[in-house]
Amino acid sequence: MNIIKPLSNAIYLGTTGNTVSNATLVYITTHNQHAIITIANSSGANQSSIFVTNPNYILVEKRPSDLLLSNTSSDAVATKIAYRG
Repeated sequence: MNIIKPLSNAIYLGTTGNTVSNATLVYITTHNQHAIITIANSSGANQSSIFVTNPNYILVEKRPSDLLLSNTSSDAVATKIAYRG
């Protein structure tokens, strides 16, 4: 069981970058298809990417101004979450 504290509404990631409410920690889930999640800097230059299988979830740590993108606009859902500690 995972316990998370959401800090924003869930959004669909697409091919246009999104800061996900200037998040530093993001919960990303897929449910119908695999997705490639890309992290880009605030200028849009790609920094890294990760493949997320279906169905699955990952937690991504990023800078508030970094953008998240997905190769699919209908399946990768992102939510800003809080650190626990």
